[in-house]
Parts: sequence; C-alpha cells; structure tokens
Amino acid sequence: MQQGVHTPASASITVLEAGELWIAQAVTDGLEASTVLQYRQHLAYHIKPYLGLVKLSDLTPGYVQSFRNLLRRKSF
Repeated sequence: MQQGVHTPASASITVLEAGELWIAQAVTDGLEASTVLQYRQHLAYHIKPYLGLVKLSDLTPGYVQSFRNLLRRKSF
C-alpha cells in the first residue's frame, strides 16, 4: 500500500496458489529436478494442509508463527 499497490482481499491469491507460482518459477529458473521435487513435497505435505486455503491478504505473522510451531511439534 505504501508503494501505491494494493490487492483487495477479494482478489488475493491463496498460499497454495503462491506456492504453485514458486514452483513454476523454480522450473523456469532451471533448478535441479530433485530440488523442484522437494519444493513440491513441502507444498503438498506441509503447506497445503495447513495454510493452503489462506489468502495472502489474510496471512499474518500469527498464522506463520502458529504454522512454524505446528511443524516443530510434528514428528517426521
């Protein structure tokens, strides 16, 4: 908003959609296939189930901290 750019909540993409863009950029950048695979797994197994449907406009530091704490408690 300070830079004159604002995306209203109704037009905001979800964390999952942003993650898919992140992976697409990794492919475009020519990252190793194993790296892209790891990114896909992180998105599918960790991010999507907990934050996937959250709109970026609603993602707060509290959401991120709760997600971090959840991951730390999970046994892998």
